[in-house]
Amino acid sequence: MNFQDRNILITGASKGIGLATAHRLAALGANLFLIARGGEALSEAQHEIGAKVPSAKVETFNCDVADHTAVGRAVEAMREQLGEIHGVVNNAGFAIADHFESIEPESFQRLMEVNSLGSVYTTKAALPHMHAGGFVAFTSSVVGFLGAFGYSGYSPAKFALLGFAEC
Repeated sequence: MNFQDRNILITGASKGIGLATAHRLAALGANLFLIARGGEALSEAQHEIGAKVPSAKVETFNCDVADHTAVGRAVEAMREQLGEIHGVVNNAGFAIADHFESIEPESFQRLMEVNSLGSVYTTKAALPHMHAGGFVAFTSSVVGFLGAFGYSGYSPAKFALLGFAEC
């Protein structure tokens, strides 16, 4: 796939897999719109990518993907700054590793909101503005296929994400 001058939105882009994906796509010539909760980490990611790929066009938006209204604002900002959307990489996520009985109900809810619904909200907001032939990608986990001890909140959220991605 040719990413030269393609506008790509990446969630969870301030660190880990999201940041690595951003680096790779910038090297391939993509214009990037990075979304994450940490404004400082996003700024660092933007500068890091710019230092490695000086020609890269990298815009950022501080946003919690669990907030569908904020995600809508982020997508509108992307359209204003870069134009149509050629691709979405749904990468935002986090895990809590602990015994089931030690995890608070609010943590289960937050895991589902970020790891699953965040991708639903981002895809739903972006899809009407996608270029024909664009793509939507999802980052999941092996525990989305097979539950693992200690991940009783994370695993179901990734199961849900995989189910959504297959629809």
